[in-house]
Amino acid sequence: MGGERGFLEALVGELRAAAEEEAKRVIAEAEEEAKRIVEEARAKAEALKEERRRRREEELRRRAAREAALKRLELRRRFWNELYSLAERALEAALEEACALLKSNLEYRLMYLQRGLERGVASMASPSLVVHPCSEDRWLVERLVSENWERLRKLKPGLRLTVGSPLPGCRHGFLLVSEDGRETFNAALEARRRELEQRLLTEVFKLIWGGVSG
Repeated sequence: MGGERGFLEALVGELRAAAEEEAKRVIAEAEEEAKRIVEEARAKAEALKEERRRRREEELRRRAAREAALKRLELRRRFWNELYSLAERALEAALEEACALLKSNLEYRLMYLQRGLERGVASMASPSLVVHPCSEDRWLVERLVSENWERLRKLKPGLRLTVGSPLPGCRHGFLLVSEDGRETFNAALEARRRELEQRLLTEVFKLIWGGVSG
């Protein structure tokens, strides 16, 4: 009996020791697994944090690039607008000076009126024309029609050209009109000035903004 009891006690002790050892191993493995899970979670959290930081930095760079591009575009637009304004003012001043010179110089006015008459007569289809002079150039227009009659007839055979009533609202130049009223050639100085200014400003606009788009 004593031998059996001793054997059982030894067996129980061995089983307890084995159980304790197994428990320790399981606990150690669980702790290791827990550490691994924690480390993986920490690594993923760090990676996610780094990815968010990288995305944030990339978004900030893109935003900064967009803002810089918009700023450059705005600066270019302001530059070209200012350049156009300068060209416009310079052109207005030059045309104003040219008109003042034309008004004050009789020889230049005669040249302007003569060339205008020749261009108007040549450009209109009707041979029956009436020229309405501006108030201060009536006598000059009458003189030019009389002195250049043969030259004007060569430009348009069968020409019938009469001097009509003064054109209201203008001081220099004339308006050439066909008798049926279907054709006109406006050589009033201010009208020609506006026409020339508009045409030249259109060309300036094309040169400036064409360069910008290119």
